[in-house]
Amino acid sequence: MVGRKRARLLLFAGSALLAACGGGGGAGSGSSAPPVSAFSLSSSSITFNAAQGGPTPSAQIIDLTANSGVFVGTGTIAITTSQNGDSFFHSFVITGTTTGQITVTPAGIPGAGSHVGTITVNGCSNVFGPCNHVAGSPKTITVTYNVVGLSSTPGRLAFFTTAGSNPSSKTITLALGGGAASWTSSTDQAWLSVSPVSGSLNSSSQTVTLNVNSAALPAGFYNATATFTAGSLTTSVAVTLTVSNPSVDFVSPYVVPAGVPADVIIRGHGFAGLVSNNLSVQFGSTTATASVVSDTEIHATVPASLTAGSYAISVGDGVTAIPSRSALKLVAIDPPAFAGTSITRSINAFSPSNLTYDAERKVLFLVDRQNNVIERYAFVSGTTWSATQASVGPGGPGGNPSIALSPDGTELIKTGPGTNLYRIDPASATLGLLSTVDAMPSLGSGNLNMVVFTNDGGAIGNAAVSNGISLYRYDMLTQTFTAVSSQFQMLNRQLFSSGNGDTVVMPSVDSSNSQLFTYDASDGTLAPRTAHTCSFDLAAVNRDATRFIIVGETPCALAGTRVYDASFNPLGTLPRAPFVLSPDGAFAYAVSGGSVRKFDLNAPTSGGSFTEVGSAAVTLSPGGGLNEMTISPDGGTLFLAGSKDVIIMPAP
Repeated sequence: MVGRKRARLLLFAGSALLAACGGGGGAGSGSSAPPVSAFSLSSSSITFNAAQGGPTPSAQIIDLTANSGVFVGTGTIAITTSQNGDSFFHSFVITGTTTGQITVTPAGIPGAGSHVGTITVNGCSNVFGPCNHVAGSPKTITVTYNVVGLSSTPGRLAFFTTAGSNPSSKTITLALGGGAASWTSSTDQAWLSVSPVSGSLNSSSQTVTLNVNSAALPAGFYNATATFTAGSLTTSVAVTLTVSNPSVDFVSPYVVPAGVPADVIIRGHGFAGLVSNNLSVQFGSTTATASVVSDTEIHATVPASLTAGSYAISVGDGVTAIPSRSALKLVAIDPPAFAGTSITRSINAFSPSNLTYDAERKVLFLVDRQNNVIERYAFVSGTTWSATQASVGPGGPGGNPSIALSPDGTELIKTGPGTNLYRIDPASATLGLLSTVDAMPSLGSGNLNMVVFTNDGGAIGNAAVSNGISLYRYDMLTQTFTAVSSQFQMLNRQLFSSGNGDTVVMPSVDSSNSQLFTYDASDGTLAPRTAHTCSFDLAAVNRDATRFIIVGETPCALAGTRVYDASFNPLGTLPRAPFVLSPDGAFAYAVSGGSVRKFDLNAPTSGGSFTEVGSAAVTLSPGGGLNEMTISPDGGTLFLAGSKDVIIMPAP
């Protein structure tokens, strides 16, 4: 994952010692005058002006000067810069003993309108660690990029429907940056239409509806473009349409504890055509309580009477039976009570990522990104686990190789480096390769990064690719890629999925674009949330996305850990540490100082923190720092991994 742009350079200040905030200033001892700013900028703002289809404006330069005579002494100042906004780039270079330059370069011609971002310039008296600000630090440069032209937001739309029916319409916002003009529209496919087909724009935007008439189309994947023209200005919306035959494809989670009721989500196509009063959902011959949510989603409760075993799933209404995909099944298990044990990883191992538990096979997976190796740990008996590993795909720089287990357990996918997605057999001790899917025809050249699966068989991933798609969806059934977002900030995110695969939480690691986003698998909605994040700390989400643990706020060095509800209302605080949530969201487990601590999330104390319960459980080995955690579907076992060891232990 690409982190925020951070240039830390030393600017030598000659005979002027540049004071940190709170230290001595230019005024004499006892003076109430404010300290003299240790450095200055030639300007606090930059404006670029351009027209759609025209040339990109030239770069502009802001001079930085370290002020002499702050007080007597010798020293240096460390300059760091970061930016908020993706319509420009910037760089900082030293030009003399007390001078430097910040060069701001437009990033091509963005969409029409006014794009505003900022550059933060920090002056630090220290080189490493949190910035010890000198007097007058930080300073902010406002960058405004005005583009006269026509824009459509969003620039991409994806429709999904069942053969014989039409999907719901979607809207875009059409805007004209500068002046007033009439516009017209056209589409290159008969199944796509625009309403209204023309109109007038001035300073106000206009909502335009895109409709799909796919009832006569056979199952398949389709592309179209809607083009809008206002005089010499044009903008377009790329549209994808997936038409599927009626089918029952997935149940999530597909592994549930036997003997207790469990809520699951069934995904497929054609459910809206069922008569709701006669809806029948069965696991084997056992009838479940269920309701249709949409054409692609049913919510059901697995009865407590279901014993351990594998069950076929049938959906119908007494007249119509929706065909089930051949791999579809529900697996009920008697949760194993694993004995605590510590497994030593290979001697050259690096920090693990994507620790994943396969409850059907009692197998753990992780990826060693630096070595580009997938590790597999399979339970044998007692405290014995067999360990195998394999390199999948070429190594080399770029990207963040990631793994994810499909919602039916039939394949483990791996991304990066490069544009290949690798399909791996999770049941194979040697991690046998099923096939390779190249994303380049859809996404362009570059690297696939983080990835997680959702309950409809879609893998949501971010990518640094040449066509500007920063967030994509890979469909494991059709093995196709579609764009979810071209917002640059989607690249700098970790991805965590709820246990039922319905919600993906996307914490940012970039303080300049720190707002948290979520992806809703039910309708494909990408939504900004009130929480803000700025670190690589692990986030946590429980089975049904009713509880989230997020490390966030700014400054990052002081970021706290907060618990949020389903609507991202803050509920209370926790210590900063790697956390995992119990499946029901009632408890949080943290690794701290070689021990696992348990916190009750039912109610915070009067001070806003959550109460620790029980005694801390000592892990079998610190493992060189445990930075990955996951939990079994029943909440009874914790799995931990560090650069040295993998640890299995009963949840305290």
